[in-house]
Amino acid sequence: MNFSLNSKTLVNTKADCLVVALPEKGDWPASTTEADSALGGLISKLQKAGDVSAKIAATSLIPLNDQPWSRLLVIGTGKDEDRPPSSFRKALVAMTGSLKDGPSKTVLIALSDTPVTGDDSARSELAKLSLIGRTLEDQLYTFNDFKSEKPPARKLSKILIAASDTGKAHKEAFNLGLATGRGMNFTRDLGNTPPNICHPVWLAEQASKMASDHDCIKTDILDEKQMQKLGMNSLLAVGRGSSQPSRLIIMEYRGGNAKDKPHVLVGKGITFDTGGISLKPGAGMDEMKYDMGLSVKIVTERLMKSKAGIYSAVDDQYNQTNVYVVYHLSNFADAKNDTDLAKAFERKETKFQRKDPDEAVAEEEKPVATKPKATRKKTSTKE
Repeated sequence: MNFSLNSKTLVNTKADCLVVALPEKGDWPASTTEADSALGGLISKLQKAGDVSAKIAATSLIPLNDQPWSRLLVIGTGKDEDRPPSSFRKALVAMTGSLKDGPSKTVLIALSDTPVTGDDSARSELAKLSLIGRTLEDQLYTFNDFKSEKPPARKLSKILIAASDTGKAHKEAFNLGLATGRGMNFTRDLGNTPPNICHPVWLAEQASKMASDHDCIKTDILDEKQMQKLGMNSLLAVGRGSSQPSRLIIMEYRGGNAKDKPHVLVGKGITFDTGGISLKPGAGMDEMKYDMGLSVKIVTERLMKSKAGIYSAVDDQYNQTNVYVVYHLSNFADAKNDTDLAKAFERKETKFQRKDPDEAVAEEEKPVATKPKATRKKTSTKE
């Protein structure tokens, strides 16, 4: 998809479809007023006749003739006094749903001048451009890698975003949204990839590729022998029953000064969880691959922001930091034995016993105190 900002007047920008906002009450955004004037008051007439709705996320597609645009998409944005970013996003989601599989190849979106409630950071045009970019990437997502029959390609190929300026600050704000959306989509790709492909070794390869593609990211991968040498026996025990070896990934994002203390994110990723396989219904087993979703999420957003090259005031504090990400990857399968014995860092023996089929219960081996059996005193009765 080709995304770009556009600061030309609407009437001087040709597109297959123009998108404008329609509030329930109050003044219209300048872009809506401009479009209505160019169309001879068409939007005003349609609203008066009740043919278009201004309720939040309502959509009305109107064919046009002899205009710079072949069709007009009117998006309801509700009331001005009740339009937080979440409601504005609802309108953006509805807009994208109407456009993504439609006949338009080129779309001009004129929504960045729609008022949004909240603090200054939410109301600014830069914030709205970022939200538009993130929502577009999010809602245009598809995953067809493993389908034998691919769906037909979408006609939509170019999206223009109307903005007051196309300078550096506006471009970086919009690119920040696109980068965040792409990071979300990359996380989805990893989560949707089947576990016979997306196993610990494969995920470690993806992390290494990030480092090779971006100078600001450094990645170290520890295999099972290295983990064993460091005494990471409890981690290794998780994947002991699987044919897929475990991995420990350490990623470093260098955005701040070398002496700055880093933010550290630590987590785990289970690429497939067969715990309680005897109880889980077959319909839900495929969802066990999502146990590793959080571990990939914490790195993908950082990756895409790095890829976008954003180091401006829009996201300055976030990017100019040092971040360490440490996460353990295992494929949790039922072990051969009912009880596995592991030695943790403290060198204490820890027993993992499957008392509950869906949960491995770890307990430190130590004697259990028992109470003496109570004895009933015999009593005699006189007749």
